[in-house]
Amino acid sequence: MKKNPALKPTLFFAMLFALLSILFLMFRPFIIYGLLFLGSAALQYFMYTKEIKINLGHVFFLSILIAKNNIVIGIAFLFVTGFLSEVFAGYLEAKTFVAYPIISIIVASTSIFREFDIIYVGILFTFLCYAIIFIAASAVGEPLPEKILEIIMPLIFNLVYFISFSHPLESAINFLI
Repeated sequence: MKKNPALKPTLFFAMLFALLSILFLMFRPFIIYGLLFLGSAALQYFMYTKEIKINLGHVFFLSILIAKNNIVIGIAFLFVTGFLSEVFAGYLEAKTFVAYPIISIIVASTSIFREFDIIYVGILFTFLCYAIIFIAASAVGEPLPEKILEIIMPLIFNLVYFISFSHPLESAINFLI
């Protein structure tokens, strides 16, 4: 009987696929959170290495969604993907050290409102967070164009995120984790 040379790679890839499937099922939350961490951190880093720094607000949005399920991972997400991305991009300002503790308190308080609809909680916390950051930025004398790029735009983005994507993403996170 003649052996098929293509059988060995096919068998190898079938076994590899089976192993990866088992690992995915066993470590699914770790993998999903890891992909969210890496993707969000890469996007944040990329946005802060540009000449014009644009804050898309996705870190705040995803932190709120994650913190609704797990407060520790939500705050870790905020600091790893937000703060550390800014550190590695070399973009540290005085307001960074004021903004992230404020945002972390707001993200932590999401767990108190776990029973409420994520859209209403998200919109409320978005306005609260960016109002406080706007006041802090005004207190340190930040120029208006920078306030628009780093406070007003993420406020608008987060309102759109919460109104449009919060229910589908919350359902996906609950289903996958």
